[in-house]
Amino acid sequence: GILDEGYKWDLSVEDAIELGRRSIYHATFRDCASGGTVSVYHVTKDGWTKVRGNDVTELHFQYYPQPELHPSNASELLA
Repeated sequence: GILDEGYKWDLSVEDAIELGRRSIYHATFRDCASGGTVSVYHVTKDGWTKVRGNDVTELHFQYYPQPELHPSNASELLA
């Protein structure tokens, strides 16, 4: 999946946050019972901080401004 493809041991905090956000988006987009929100927290030995909370719909149009390019529209793969 997205997380497996994008994970590297030496990711910067910002890159890790974006990878987490994108991974959660893809999982929640396919699961209508997920709540529709992507919440990302940065956890360290000293505690945690909420860094982002995004609506899945907003992320959908951010990541796929052209809906026809979304992987869920890959009907040619099913033919």
